[in-house]
Amino acid sequence: MLVVRRVLSSDGKSRCFINDQPVGVALLRTIAPALVELHGQQDDRGLLNPRGHRALLDAFGGHGAALRDVRSAWRARLAAAARLGEARAALDTLRAEEDYLRHAVGELDALAPAPGEDAEAAHSAWE
Repeated sequence: MLVVRRVLSSDGKSRCFINDQPVGVALLRTIAPALVELHGQQDDRGLLNPRGHRALLDAFGGHGAALRDVRSAWRARLAAAARLGEARAALDTLRAEEDYLRHAVGELDALAPAPGEDAEAAHSAWE
């Protein structure tokens, strides 16, 4: 249950509460249209708000199924874009590792180690 309360004082000030928690008038204005449908002399003013035009047109045209399909496709596109970003990041990491390994192999090739050289070096270290 959601309890919305607005207290108006005689000096013209007001305080708003949602479930006995103080809130600003802006928040109250934001959630009120979702809670209650009010009708009055200024009902036509809602038509001036462009945010509602698409919804009105979709409802009038009976495009509910197409709208759901587009929303689903958009979510799938966002998920695919996220996976692509992850794959690109992984590829960048692998390329950096490849560069490091190529550099390390190049240094080893530059040393030109001979067969048995490591055993000889170890033996001479003990002497």
